[in-house]
Amino acid sequence: MCGRYIVTASAAEIADAFGVEEAPAMRARFNVAPTTAVPCVRVEDGKRRLVTLRWGLIPSWAKDETIGTRLINARVETLFEKNAFKSSLEKRRCLVVTTGFFEWVGPPRARRPVLLRFEDGHPFAYAGLWARWQPKDGGEPIESCTIVTMPPNALAARVHDRMPLILDPKLDGARIDEWLDVSRRPDLAALQVPRDLPGFRFYAVDKRVGSVRNDDEACVAPVGPADTLPT
Repeated sequence: MCGRYIVTASAAEIADAFGVEEAPAMRARFNVAPTTAVPCVRVEDGKRRLVTLRWGLIPSWAKDETIGTRLINARVETLFEKNAFKSSLEKRRCLVVTTGFFEWVGPPRARRPVLLRFEDGHPFAYAGLWARWQPKDGGEPIESCTIVTMPPNALAARVHDRMPLILDPKLDGARIDEWLDVSRRPDLAALQVPRDLPGFRFYAVDKRVGSVRNDDEACVAPVGPADTLPT
């Protein structure tokens, strides 16, 4: 699964990577947690836009917003089967922008975090779904998103039994076009096949990332060699 990640690329880098015409200024995020506003790319009026969505999907039929805390991830294998995701899969797909994600390894009482990212630090995306929920009290609608997950590739399998469905602008131009084009049914069978990602590595990082109060460069500083599990 993906429960914490980073967005350290600039707005200009993100716009260039994903073909966004205009990108509002944004600060680097070193410890993104569920229920916070996160940058996403979606198509509006035929153009790609960089928008902020709340992480944790709140379906339009939800009684209240708390369901979002349970819907931060969506398994690609069952997207067409789950009521929470089916409508968004058909009508509201997006890219959740990132530069890396954290996982925790080791025994329960001695778990250590690792950061998975591309060596050159370029921005990439998770396949995402979004929804718009209107509170019953007439308050402002909330637009939210979830991250699609898949079986891990060989590298990610060393730290977890799931990984986000990664769409890399350097490799996946056609896949990104297909995912964002809601007039086309996505080929989920093809998308969920694990594959190697050139230049993708993991690094042990400091345990301070475990607290959402910590959101600075120290959260992503390697504390060991690449692709080596912490001890």
